[in-house]
Amino acid sequence: MALTTYTAGEVLTASSLNNNLSFAASSGGLVRVGGGSVGTSNSVTYSSVFSSTYKNYLVFGSGLEASADNTGLTWILGGITSSYYTLRNYQQFNNGALTSGLVANNAANSGAIGDVYATEGGMWELLITSPNLAIHKTWVGRTVGTTTAGYYMSVGGLIASTTQATAITFTLAGAATFAAGRFDIYGYNEA
Repeated sequence: MALTTYTAGEVLTASSLNNNLSFAASSGGLVRVGGGSVGTSNSVTYSSVFSSTYKNYLVFGSGLEASADNTGLTWILGGITSSYYTLRNYQQFNNGALTSGLVANNAANSGAIGDVYATEGGMWELLITSPNLAIHKTWVGRTVGTTTAGYYMSVGGLIASTTQATAITFTLAGAATFAAGRFDIYGYNEA
């Protein structure tokens, strides 16, 4: 279906307008498929967000706060509880001093994405490929913290599973609970 263009003096019809709206909806871009506020529990699950409609998904976490500082945040795809291979590269600065390093997890039971602080309201971003396809999944992500020390972490990895996931769960380490924030999940519409 082609995009209709108009010239001065032409009459806009309902049919041509509907065709243009259909054209816009079918072109590439991000389509929100789920998400919402985290509540006040230790974990939050978003069900029925992955399907065969999209191959790639983008997950944003914003304004996230925990009941305790420096609380690890992990995630799992529904039905996949092992074979997460993760590499984390981090940089932290505090009063001009820089600390950095690499951390690897092999065949872990979840993907690690960073830490959540009590009053930071940081940002998390996660790109997951093929969560609902019967092939291995890959992912990359990044975390930017807003504590006075400040940090940036990039992560990536492989999930060596062919399970077709439809849900994602985010969990805080230990007994910590979410205090604020949200996750929003988008499918990437390949035009």
